[in-house]
Amino acid sequence: MNKIRLILNGKVVGYQESRFAKEWGEGLFIYQSIDGREWSLLSFGGPPHAIAHDAEDRSTGETDSKGVDVYENDKISYNDLLCDSYILDKAQSRTVGVVRWIAGKCGFRPQEVKENSKGGHYIALWDMIEDIKVIGRVNNSP
Repeated sequence: MNKIRLILNGKVVGYQESRFAKEWGEGLFIYQSIDGREWSLLSFGGPPHAIAHDAEDRSTGETDSKGVDVYENDKISYNDLLCDSYILDKAQSRTVGVVRWIAGKCGFRPQEVKENSKGGHYIALWDMIEDIKVIGRVNNSP
């Protein structure tokens, strides 16, 4: 299953899932939903009821601490288990990052918003962060 968030003019307008269904003859079936709960199958002759959108955010397959799906371009806060300030003072340390596709890592990773001392941005590993909270979406529109 491949889940995508649909964006129009910088706002979330719906979701799309694609699935292979062997029981129906090895076809790709595409479903769309406005609320993420009620899904409708699009027709194969061109989707007449498709949700209009101008951008897409791919699902990372991760969820936050409340079970909310985490998507590409989500702004998240988390505890970075490798961060010195978290190790020294857990109560004071929350890191804010944006979920990006990191080509060199072949996957989605949280990239810290704050610049590090070398002018770059730290990239976290999903296994080394905890208490993830989705706090918004970064609008990539010009």
